[in-house]
Amino acid sequence: MMLLKRTIKAIQCISMAVFLMCCTTTVDGQQLQTYISNPEVLESNLEFLQKGNNASVKQAIELLKAQGNTIMKRQPRSVVEKSYVPPSGDKHDFVSLAGYYWPDPKKKDGLPYIHKDGQWNPEASKIKDRSDLIQMSKDVRALGTLYYYTKDEQYAKKATEFLTRWFLNDKTKMNPNLQFGQGVRGVNEGRSVGMVDTRDLVDLLDGVQLLSGSQAWTASNNNQLKAWFKDYLNWMLTSNIGKSTQNITNNIGTAYLAQVVCFSVYTDQPQIGRKYFDQMLPKLFDDQFESDGKQPHELKRKDAWMYSNSNLNQWMKLLQLARLVDFDLWGYSYKGKSLEKAYSWMLPYSEGKAQWTYGKKEGVDMRATFEANRKRAELHRATGGAELSVRRNVANAKTSVANAKQGVLKLISGKSSENNTASATAKTTITNSNALSFLTEVNF
Repeated sequence: MMLLKRTIKAIQCISMAVFLMCCTTTVDGQQLQTYISNPEVLESNLEFLQKGNNASVKQAIELLKAQGNTIMKRQPRSVVEKSYVPPSGDKHDFVSLAGYYWPDPKKKDGLPYIHKDGQWNPEASKIKDRSDLIQMSKDVRALGTLYYYTKDEQYAKKATEFLTRWFLNDKTKMNPNLQFGQGVRGVNEGRSVGMVDTRDLVDLLDGVQLLSGSQAWTASNNNQLKAWFKDYLNWMLTSNIGKSTQNITNNIGTAYLAQVVCFSVYTDQPQIGRKYFDQMLPKLFDDQFESDGKQPHELKRKDAWMYSNSNLNQWMKLLQLARLVDFDLWGYSYKGKSLEKAYSWMLPYSEGKAQWTYGKKEGVDMRATFEANRKRAELHRATGGAELSVRRNVANAKTSVANAKQGVLKLISGKSSENNTASATAKTTITNSNALSFLTEVNF
């Protein structure tokens, strides 16, 4: 198990600054707040790119630009384009069907549909709202990242086109609710588990933040988007579906909490995010993890490997988001259960040092996801709970940020005077699948 013994000092510097602000500075001197992206990685990689002295950063940018070229050819999508008419009669309402439900062969009309875990019903893919939202969210984050590094307005303009059609244009925008998410034919029109369908909006908002300073994405655009998310957050917290999701303690509950925290911070209501952190965290930890770090709910699934990794990925996003509501999630434990134990339990299986016996693993490649999570986890493991004390030590803020910048520059460039060989071996191979993560997260 890699504990980053060789780089603890440098990583401590990085973590101090990240937990201090969880933001970086834009060209106009404004503080840029991010939700998934690591501010120090962004700033340091940008400096490397400008100086042209880091081949890995340059390679990652070129790979992301190639992906951007594909994204630039896509047309903005909208929920109103579907042929299916929602139960409300309003095509502005988001609709999705539960993917693991099938017609009952014993019933003439097939109703009600029955559950077949791990077996995707192609019928669910015919309604494109879910897949369109996921793709748009990924595209906006990629475009935002490209704009941040290149300041090329074409990327900001394309992202604005996507965002305007989905959220801002009265004729095409999605209504801020998920009343008809993951419905089951013959049973219901929508369910609380449908809340997972919008989890990628956290990624989207990270991309939106990186558009800051562009000509295309204006303050007016951003205020309109904030109004949409404020309405959606209100629906999440007050609707019957939203309130019932607060009692779900598997991966759905994790995704719900991540969205609540992110949307509350984005809409300038961080106190709401902190309230639900305090309210939901004990029961999520108590029911979701065992004392050794197992995730029993996810291990019961036929796709246990995918679900265990995906849930851990949501927790790693919450690690980033927790900083914005002054919560030390890595240092938190409940009845001896902790996120560090959950991560450590998965590690030997991901490294091939233990045999996975809980369900399908073949054909499910979660290496990129786990690698990004491993890097994030190592960052938090190295620093313990020191970050919040640094956040609150305003007098030392400038010094901490300056020291952190030097630490991350040395670490990424492999020029740490403490251990040049170790730093060099810590480099990650850059590929299409991890270029975005390398440029925005703790992925040295």
